[in-house]
Amino acid sequence: AARQLSATYFGVEIDLSLGPSQTNTFAYANVLSALQEIANTAYTNGTPVYFSVVPIDTTKFEFRTYINQLGINHTYPNGNSPVILSMDNGTLAEASYTQDWSDEATYVLAGGQGEGDLRKWVLVEDTARSGRSIFGRREVFEDCRNEDDELDLGITSRANARLKEGRPIQRFVARLSGRGYGTEWAFGDKVSIDYQSQKTDAIITGIKVKVDTNK
Repeated sequence: AARQLSATYFGVEIDLSLGPSQTNTFAYANVLSALQEIANTAYTNGTPVYFSVVPIDTTKFEFRTYINQLGINHTYPNGNSPVILSMDNGTLAEASYTQDWSDEATYVLAGGQGEGDLRKWVLVEDTARSGRSIFGRREVFEDCRNEDDELDLGITSRANARLKEGRPIQRFVARLSGRGYGTEWAFGDKVSIDYQSQKTDAIITGIKVKVDTNK
């Protein structure tokens, strides 16, 4: 009972049932880590699911989920009032783009409960990446012995989440000028990026605001 938060101060949004169905076991796990694993598996299964704790008023918070992005889809050309951030229009500054393939995994071998020949095994593969080369098999092991599931759904879910973590990392870093913030785009919105003739979509997942008291 000491772990329970009063509904007066914390609530959970009604179940929208918009994400893919999955099975996870996470006894004794950190709640945030378990939620992130569920979100990763949903992304792997084709439906990005995001979550947040938002203030309802000055004394109450609510846990909420979102499909595809936290805010509004402003991507070009079919989004709601499309927004393109670029160096040319002055919305981006000090930009850089890198790719990191050092920790890539295209196969995940997940081991469940049991010993020796009796141990449960699940193998998942990202065929698009593994098929790029005859050397495309980059395999990692995921220990899922805490998953007690006759149908292996929990093991498969963990394996898929680990497979997503093994994708090559594309890093695009830029300083936003702030132009359009609060009027054209905001935290959580999905926007389009145009940098060095490369176009991609990105979600605004962080905002840093500096206040100068001398002005």
